Amino acid sequence: MISIRSKYGISVIFVAVLFLMTVTQGCNPSPTTAQVSGTVYDGAEPLKSDRQYTWTVVFVGPNGVQAGGPVGKDGTYSVADVPIGPVQIAIVGSVGGGMFAPGEKPQPPAAAQLAQAKRLERCKDPSKSGLTLTVASGKQQHDIRLTP
Repeated sequence: MISIRSKYGISVIFVAVLFLMTVTQGCNPSPTTAQVSGTVYDGAEPLKSDRQYTWTVVFVGPNGVQAGGPVGKDGTYSVADVPIGPVQIAIVGSVGGGMFAPGEKPQPPAAAQLAQAKRLERCKDPSKSGLTLTVASGKQQHDIRLTP
């Protein structure tokens, strides 16, 4: 008769099951990031990027992990790899960012764009912007409303 116990008295089957459980647990880890999409509003109007001035949405997790993405011409954004859990949000503006043909000179931002950027400067620091979200796993829709 063949014994299924090792010389230490532990069932070989038990060890095999424990090994398989350990291996398969590593194959399907819990997600640590999610995708967040939405529209950024400055008051009632979408915050629009263009070739002269671009906006970026940045999510910052409690451990400092960041994920960001551009705001489009229509004010929409989509950011992958946003840390799950509570995050702070920053909206960062920058001059330029558009693609230009060789030899084409970019136009400077309009006065209204520069005034808007100055007014929204407080939003570039996630700890001072007042913008927060608790991110859940999977895809999430979140519109960001900036108050004038």
